[in-house]
Amino acid sequence: MVVSLITKSNFLSYLHCPKKLWLEKYSKEKAQPRTPYQEYISNEGLDVEKLAKSSFGVSVHIPKELSPQERAIQTGEAIKNGAKIIFEASFIVDGLFAAIDVLELKENGCNLIEIKATNDYRKKRKKYLQDVAFQYEVVERAGLTVNDVSLMYLNKSAEWPVNVDQSFVLDSVIDKLQTYLKGFDGIINSAKKMLSCNEEPKCTISRFCKQDHGCPFKAYCWKDINDYTIFDVDMGYRHRDKLTKQEVVYLNEVPENADLTNKEKDVISRARQKKVYMDKVAIKSILDDLEFPLYFLDFETFGPAIPLFKGMHPYQKIPFQFSCHVLNENGELTHDEFLHTDFSDPREFLVASLLDQVKEKGNIVVYHKSFEAGVINSLAELFGDEVKEKLVELVPRLFDLRDIFIDHYKHFKFRGSTSIKAVGPVMTPDVSYKSLQIQKGDQASIEWLNMVKSTSKKQNDSIAKDLREYCRMDTYAMYAIYQKLCDEITNKN
Repeated sequence: MVVSLITKSNFLSYLHCPKKLWLEKYSKEKAQPRTPYQEYISNEGLDVEKLAKSSFGVSVHIPKELSPQERAIQTGEAIKNGAKIIFEASFIVDGLFAAIDVLELKENGCNLIEIKATNDYRKKRKKYLQDVAFQYEVVERAGLTVNDVSLMYLNKSAEWPVNVDQSFVLDSVIDKLQTYLKGFDGIINSAKKMLSCNEEPKCTISRFCKQDHGCPFKAYCWKDINDYTIFDVDMGYRHRDKLTKQEVVYLNEVPENADLTNKEKDVISRARQKKVYMDKVAIKSILDDLEFPLYFLDFETFGPAIPLFKGMHPYQKIPFQFSCHVLNENGELTHDEFLHTDFSDPREFLVASLLDQVKEKGNIVVYHKSFEAGVINSLAELFGDEVKEKLVELVPRLFDLRDIFIDHYKHFKFRGSTSIKAVGPVMTPDVSYKSLQIQKGDQASIEWLNMVKSTSKKQNDSIAKDLREYCRMDTYAMYAIYQKLCDEITNKN
């Protein structure tokens, strides 16, 4: 049997989940197709890579469309012909294949540069270092001396538009790789053995099933999960990893003497016993302190890696839409909204609408206060003193409805989450997103971008309608949850 080459991608797959490596080779049909958001993230990464490569001088580009063998042959020819910069330089050695984003060839060796569509590599430090450690090892085995290994990523302080040379940070990480090279041969041998096996391996589900926008094989691997698991409760990943190594998946399998915090033990006990905890006194006190009218507010934002508009930073979130349900003390409920519908910077128009709709009195009810506060504070920095002051004054009026479910209302059916998508269906089952064309915030972001870039009025009108319905549902869901809480603390059904 011909054993597949071990690439950087399936090397990382094996480190996180050996079964994923096997499925990628033998059962690709079991993978779920990419979502539009995942497609966008992938294409955005290619755009960042293209921009980064434009900062280098004369170069040789090895086409990705070729087979690994052809790419390796062309790389060898480019090196022989004296190339100084090679994009996608490719090497095959010992059954390993690596393609280097940027290979800089020097008289006494070479430098490896890996481009990442991030503005802070520390967010995924371990994965990125595992990534470049693999490339370092392959290039060294291929006979080149590696002098330096760097990560090249977006400069988060750069204000667009800027010269491309100022758009990126080049961060040497070669002195951090030794930890990730230990045991390399053993890992590779195990991965090769896995790839040569015809029988599907057994593997316990883990946190990696949900990381990085979700494994495409998650639905297949989780198809037989039929009860509450350790992934349905709030638990630190280190404690969860210890349990998965013991092949503990379901809550009723967690040993009594497991190394957990008191809070984690409490969460597990509540889920096992299907308990509901509600501190009505505390919730009543909190809700009684709110000042009417109540503004139930939600923003939709878009944070592109490469900024769209002047003055933006990489991944800076720009709000393009908001919904606002207003509840007066007499029980009257009204609704206002804003949606920017053309391809221009929406922030000035959104702020004008927001300040017109949210008056100077009353609490602003949000879900996950730090997000809304961050959006408002970011907007405030764009304007002169008068508008800035009005925006800043909104922040102390924010009330986070989510806090109640963190501290005073815990239901086993929330499955360890306090998100509105987890709390809402339990608290207010009649309020549902199921009939909506847009059901998640990341989907809303992509649809907005599709809308403002489209020239089809029919398509634009359809997307605008879907966006309005989705954002409106978010704030109506907050209102419905608030009303349910009011009913429960007064013992109403």
